[in-house]
Amino acid sequence: MPASEPVAEAPPDVTASLSEIVASSALVGRRVRLIGRCLTQQSSFALERPGGLVIVWQFAADGVVVFVAGPPPPGCASRHPPVTVMITALVAEDTLPAIGDLPAAPRRYLVRVEPARR
Repeated sequence: MPASEPVAEAPPDVTASLSEIVASSALVGRRVRLIGRCLTQQSSFALERPGGLVIVWQFAADGVVVFVAGPPPPGCASRHPPVTVMITALVAEDTLPAIGDLPAAPRRYLVRVEPARR
């Protein structure tokens, strides 16, 4: 029997700031840990996607606000002032279409995932 090949481990989570994420595409595709404020459930909404609904909400830190796809962490669903939380997310990027004289532009956002087990 042939020996099985070793399974490549995912790179460890990186601690990053929202400012770093929106300023550069260097972290696209990486799992990051972020500390910030989840904006209240009033600002979240569901997108109809193939395979079901995706909850989208906003996460704020460093004077920057980004969209997050996936369920907000516990404590974020309240109608109280925003709470500070740590989340683990995958950095994703898409492209906003050109509008008028403005060119197409990359947009980075987060997809919430479970923290890596250690």
